[in-house]
Amino acid sequence: MRVVTNPIEQQETITRDSVTVKVNAVLWYRVEDPQKAVLTVENFRAAVQQVALTSLRNVIGQHDLDEVLKARDQINALLKKNVTEVTRPGVWPWSCWK
Repeated sequence: MRVVTNPIEQQETITRDSVTVKVNAVLWYRVEDPQKAVLTVENFRAAVQQVALTSLRNVIGQHDLDEVLKARDQINALLKKNVTEVTRPGVWPWSCWK
């Protein structure tokens, strides 16, 4: 299985306390069933990236600036959980990668 790494363009989002922040990120994921990924989703790479970007903006929006600056590890864990939850097996159409 191949690990895919995508650099994410800088994202501008707003924290819970209405502060605009710019976030840099790298997205990496592993396709567990390449045939299913290609056949189930028209452009699975773009789909995974959009899920990750949406999750990133959502998670940042749930935290104050102070929390974003201090709790990066916790935010990263929450992002991983959110993206994994959406792309887990059995959740259509995300049943081919982790």
